[in-house]
Amino acid sequence: MLKTVLKFLSSRFSLVLSVAATISAFVILGFLPMAVESIIHDIKGIASKQQYFTEDLTDTGQHFTDLELLVKQVDELGQSVTIEISGERSCVSPCGTFTDKITFFGINDQTKDRRTHSKNASITIPDENTFISGEIKLPFTGRLFRYPFDAYTLGIGVTVERTFKDQPPRLLTHDEIANNFELSFSESLSRMELKSFIKVDGAEYKPRNVHAPYIIAGIAEFERPTHLKIIVTMVVLMIVLVSIYTMATRPFNELIFDIGVIILGIFGARELVIKDFPSDTTIVDTVFGVVVLYNLIVVILRSIPHFYKLSKTITEEDTKTD
Repeated sequence: MLKTVLKFLSSRFSLVLSVAATISAFVILGFLPMAVESIIHDIKGIASKQQYFTEDLTDTGQHFTDLELLVKQVDELGQSVTIEISGERSCVSPCGTFTDKITFFGINDQTKDRRTHSKNASITIPDENTFISGEIKLPFTGRLFRYPFDAYTLGIGVTVERTFKDQPPRLLTHDEIANNFELSFSESLSRMELKSFIKVDGAEYKPRNVHAPYIIAGIAEFERPTHLKIIVTMVVLMIVLVSIYTMATRPFNELIFDIGVIILGIFGARELVIKDFPSDTTIVDTVFGVVVLYNLIVVILRSIPHFYKLSKTITEEDTKTD
């Protein structure tokens, strides 16, 4: 009975695997142009087009500050992003007797429900012509578990605090910096790309107990490159299909010796498509874990009739001997 069932399943699995392989081939061919374009972009390491929090201004020479933010590294598990700051402050005449403290805040849809500011980082611009450089870290929200279809949000709110000599610091308004402050944003990441960037009203993201709103604010959305989504999905799908077919149709005498190699091969494929992330952090890990569990269950179920038949044969031989 069991032998008949296995033979029936074997023929059906062969048909299913053939159909799945054919569909996968057409899907790969359909997405091939987009995947190739995405791979070329990733290899070149091309930075995204410059996005502006403020208007793209012309340097007037009067207290003009130009800052560029470059996203250079992300930590999906730690939910943080490293941003490199570069720029300059330039003046034709003496810059004056004040310094500006620029503070960058991490913002998102939950920011407005907070009582105080979230994580932030600051840089100070002196009262002179100077080049500016620095590095900050801000929150980077998203769900790594959905990899490779995970998406992340980087929200940045900005305040500018000006301090004159012998006077207390004062937060500037948007109108006060409109003609002499430029802030732009771009990214240069290999396994992630900028999906969208929009300027938002900083007042909408102001925490409840904070009176002064952000005078500049923007929200950037990130996602995985197209080729990564295609490759990871197809590798996982093929491993699942081949594992199901192999475990259900391969002779038990061969299967019992190869089960270890099959399981190690699955985790080898995991290293190929995931690499740097710890285990049990993505949906790919969950799928591979289910496949390994399936393999072990099938080996146990197929071993029952095998050893029953073997024990029956030994018993018959003993009976004949007697």
